[in-house]
Amino acid sequence: MTNTNGNLKLSKYIWYCLWTQSNLITRLELTLSIIVILFTVGIKLSVPFFLKQIVALLSDNTTLWQLSMFWLVICYVSMWCISQNMQAIRDIIIRRPSSKACDACTINLITHLHNLSIRYHMDRKTGEILSAFKEIRYAYPLLVETFMSDVAPLMIEAICTVAILSYFYSVSFAITLLVMFILYNLLTYHTSKNITVCRETQNKCNAASSTFIVDSLLNAETVKLFNAQNYEAREALRLLQDKEDADVNILKTDAKIHLLQNLIVGCALTFMTVLAGTQAWHDQINVSDFIFIYGYIFIFMQPLSKLGYQIRQSRDYITRLNLIINVLNQPIEITDKVNAADLHINKGTIRFENVSFSYNSDREILHNISFEVPNGKTVAIVGATGSGKSTISRLLFRLYNLNQGTITIDGQNIAEVTKGSLRESIGIVPQDCLLFNDTLGANIRYGKLDCTTGELLQAINDAEIDAVISKLPDKLDTIVGERGLRLSGGEKQRVAMARMLIKKPKIMVFDEATSSLDAHVERQIQNNIRRISKDVTTLIIAHRLSTITYADSILVMDHGEIKERGTHAELLAKNGLYAELWKRQFEGEDEN
Repeated sequence: MTNTNGNLKLSKYIWYCLWTQSNLITRLELTLSIIVILFTVGIKLSVPFFLKQIVALLSDNTTLWQLSMFWLVICYVSMWCISQNMQAIRDIIIRRPSSKACDACTINLITHLHNLSIRYHMDRKTGEILSAFKEIRYAYPLLVETFMSDVAPLMIEAICTVAILSYFYSVSFAITLLVMFILYNLLTYHTSKNITVCRETQNKCNAASSTFIVDSLLNAETVKLFNAQNYEAREALRLLQDKEDADVNILKTDAKIHLLQNLIVGCALTFMTVLAGTQAWHDQINVSDFIFIYGYIFIFMQPLSKLGYQIRQSRDYITRLNLIINVLNQPIEITDKVNAADLHINKGTIRFENVSFSYNSDREILHNISFEVPNGKTVAIVGATGSGKSTISRLLFRLYNLNQGTITIDGQNIAEVTKGSLRESIGIVPQDCLLFNDTLGANIRYGKLDCTTGELLQAINDAEIDAVISKLPDKLDTIVGERGLRLSGGEKQRVAMARMLIKKPKIMVFDEATSSLDAHVERQIQNNIRRISKDVTTLIIAHRLSTITYADSILVMDHGEIKERGTHAELLAKNGLYAELWKRQFEGEDEN
C-alpha cells in the first residue's frame, strides 16, 4: 500500500511539473503531442487495410475501394511512411515539454532543499542529494517520453486491434489476445517487483559510493595529513564493486523476465497464426483476410513485446525518481504564517523573553533566557564551548523554531513576520566564512545581488579589503576556490564583512568572527567590527574576552543559562564566572 501511495504521489507530481507549472506554449506543445499520438495510431492501424486490398486485388477478390494496383500500393506505402515519420515527429514534440518539466522538477527540489531546516542539512549526505539531482536529469524526461511516445500509443493500438479483430472476424482472436495480454502483464507486474528491489539496491550502492567519493575529495587535506590515500582508494573500490554487482544483477533479472515474456508472445502468435491459416485453408476466409489478420496480430505483438520492456523501464524510472519524493517528503519546519507581515525596523531593539530551545529531546541547549539588545548598542555573549552562544544567533535568524518563549525586534515577534524580511534586515559574519567557488566580486555581491558598483566599492572600503584586492592577480575577478580556500582566514573574514555591509543591515551579528585568527589579524578585524558597528544594534558572540571589553553589556552563559550580565568592569568586580574566564584566558595569553 505504501509503495502504491508513493507511486500515486509521484504520478501526481510528474503531472504537476508537466502541466500545472508549465506555461501556455508548453501546454500547447503537450496537447499537440497527444493529438499526434492519436493521429499516428490511426495511420498505423490503417496500413493492414491497404495491404488487404492489394492482396485481394491480386487474388481477384472483391476490394473495398475501386482503385488500381498502382494507387493501392501508393496508399499503402504512404500510410506506412507517414506512420513511421509521425512517430519521429511525436518524439520531437514531446521532448520540449518533458525537458521543461524536468527543469521545473529540478528547481522544485532545489527550492525545497533550501526551505528545509538546518537540522536536515546537518544530517544529510551530500552524495545522496547529488544522486537525486542526477536521477531527475536522467529518469524524469525518459519516464515522460516513454509513457507519451511508447506506453500510451501501444496500449491504444492493442485495444483497437482486439476490437477490430473481434468485430470483423472470430471472437477467438480477441479471447486469445486478451488471455495473452493478461498473462503478459501479470508476469510483468509481479516480476517488476524484483526489478524494483534490484533498483533500490542499486540506488543505495550508487548513493553510498557517491557520498564516500564526495566526502573524500572535500577532505583531501585531511587525507594527505593522515596519509590515508590508499585506504580511500580501497574503500572507494569496494563501494564501486558493490555498485557494479548491483548493476549486473539488475541486467540478469531483466534478461530473465524478457525471456519469459517472449515465450508468452511466441505461444500466442503461433496459436493465432495456425487459427487464421486453418480458416483460410478451409475457405472460411480468403488470403487477403489472412494477411489482414496477420497484419493486426503483428501490430499487436510488436508493441506488446516492447510494452513489457517499457513497463519494466518505467518502474525502473519510478524507483529512481522515488529518491526525489523521499526528499520532498521531508517536512519544512520553518514556514511563514498565513498573511504574515514583513518586519519593519525603526530602532532595531532585540528582545529575548523566556526562550528555551533544544535541537532534540535528549538535551536542552537554552533554558529560559531573557535579555535585550537596545537600539544602537553592542551586546556581547561569552561563555565556554557548548554553553549555547551560537545557538542564539541561529534562533535570531529563525533557522529553528523555539520550544518556548518569544524573540522580538522592535516589539514584532519574529515568528509572525516573513522569513525573508527578517533575514534581509540582519547581517551576519559567521565563525566559518565559507565562500562560493566563484569570483571575489560575486561573493561580496551575494549580500545584495542587485547592488550598484558604487555600493560594492563602498562595502569593500568599509571592510578594509581594498588592499587585499589590489594584490590579487585578477582583482575582483579572482576565483576564491572551493569554500574560499585560496584566501587566508583574515581575508575571508573581511570578505564576509563586505558581504554583510553591502546589504546595509539594521542589525549586525558577529558569531565568533575572530576565534580562528591569530592575535595580529584578530586585532585588525576587531577594530573593523568596532568601527562599522558604531551606532548599529550589534550582537557579538565571542570566545576571546579581550575582543569585547568595549561592549555596552556582556552576557555570560553557562550550560544554556545567563549566569551574569554587565559591563566588562562590572563583571570583573563581581569576581564571578566572567572574572574566572578572564583570568584563564589572560594567563594563557601571558604564557604564550
